[in-house]
Amino acid sequence: MNRKQFRPDKPPEWGSGPPVVFAHAWGLRSDEWDYQIPALADAGLRCVLYERRGHGRSDRPAAGYDFDALADDLAAVINHLDLQDITLVGHSLGRRELVRYLTRYGDTRVTRMVFVAPTTPQLRRSADNPDGWDPALLDANYAAVAANVP
Repeated sequence: MNRKQFRPDKPPEWGSGPPVVFAHAWGLRSDEWDYQIPALADAGLRCVLYERRGHGRSDRPAAGYDFDALADDLAAVINHLDLQDITLVGHSLGRRELVRYLTRYGDTRVTRMVFVAPTTPQLRRSADNPDGWDPALLDANYAAVAANVP
């Protein structure tokens, strides 16, 4: 696929028609959607991809990696492109970003959401999520990642 140069004010997009905005998984970038985009654009959809801060071709600021900031970044893309009647598609962590966008900005611009491999309600086992993963396992994973961040 011939990718456009990513610019924060103009994310890569293909096709025309109703907009579909894609939020990628943690540790990946918008390239994860390369196999879906041609068919969706050919089907008459406007496919908009953006890189979450700190991922892919996005800037890597020292702060702002909480879900409020991520939702604000998504809102900036949506507002800049003046998107309406959006289908939001989120994979894994991208799903949480989309949910936070809805809780901060509402669903005025959003028609539907698609969750791909979601981790709902959360990964961590708790009293209200007895089927979640052992917290010690998750903590060890986070520690290993934090110890090896380039």
